[in-house]
Amino acid sequence: MKTPLIERRKNVNSMTDEQFRDYCARQFEEQAKTNKLLVEMLDENTQHTKRIDESTQGLVSVINFSEVGARRIIKTAKFMRILAKFVTPFVVLYGIIAGIKHGHVPSIKDLLE
Repeated sequence: MKTPLIERRKNVNSMTDEQFRDYCARQFEEQAKTNKLLVEMLDENTQHTKRIDESTQGLVSVINFSEVGARRIIKTAKFMRILAKFVTPFVVLYGIIAGIKHGHVPSIKDLLE
């Protein structure tokens, strides 16, 4: 079985000079069309890549902003926990004193409810 490449080689070898020039010109035109299509596809791909890059930069900035916001929330929560641990005994003491002052002696049962 003969391959297309061997057939083409036989055809090219049997051509006259003028036929060979015409054949080369056709091949050049076909290759130029193919190259033009490839360049257009490459331009489209480049534009698509630029859009992806812009979108990615936007996502990175959102993630960085949310990371800063998350750190701020974590720091605020830690501060509130420390503040609650510090203030809780004073609030309990104030409640006991206020209860005694108003004639109600608090019991453990009242404190646990």
